[in-house]
Amino acid sequence: MRSLVFAVSILAATSVFAEEKQLADELVPIAAEAKYLIAQCGQDLDPERFVDLSKIYAYTNGYSPDSEIDWDYVKLESHKLFMQMQQDLPNASGCDNLLEKFADSLPALQTKPELKLEPIVE
Repeated sequence: MRSLVFAVSILAATSVFAEEKQLADELVPIAAEAKYLIAQCGQDLDPERFVDLSKIYAYTNGYSPDSEIDWDYVKLESHKLFMQMQQDLPNASGCDNLLEKFADSLPALQTKPELKLEPIVE
């Protein structure tokens, strides 16, 4: 009985690991495109907002809300892909397509100036 429970827990852990790896693999090209938008297209994107939107992306695409994203893997692999994109799309030649692709997401990703409120004087 213990060996059956152990085998089931190993299978469950393997399934979770595979799901998290698949999620990270899906985020790599998105992160690379975001890097390209920053470097080549002059977009001011907030990395913290990218992380938050990635979690929303994961949830809306059926991943568990508890999924852990291997950000070191995403950063490394997206940088490799970003370098390839810079070679394949030099001189910001990919900007129009990427700006169109991310038109709905860009406002949520852009760095916003800090909101400063003036006190009301009566």
